[in-house]
Amino acid sequence: LTISSSEGKINAKGVEDYIETFNSDFKRDHMVFPGMVYISHPTEYGTLYSKSELEALSNVCRKHKLPLFMDGARLGYGLMSDHSDMT
Repeated sequence: LTISSSEGKINAKGVEDYIETFNSDFKRDHMVFPGMVYISHPTEYGTLYSKSELEALSNVCRKHKLPLFMDGARLGYGLMSDHSDMT
């Protein structure tokens, strides 16, 4: 299942909207249920999530009991970037 993105990043509102649309669909029992949110940091485009973006995603995931998984293959590059607001 995919959610639209901007510069390779999804946002909390997009996840929330997707879940609400899914839950209100009368055919949902016959559809693939969302099971987790998977992101890469940095993204495939090289963009970084800010701390506030990650907190917002985490809050939506907790609200809907979805695991939030961050691919860590490039995590060190993201954390060391001059553009990162995390340590």
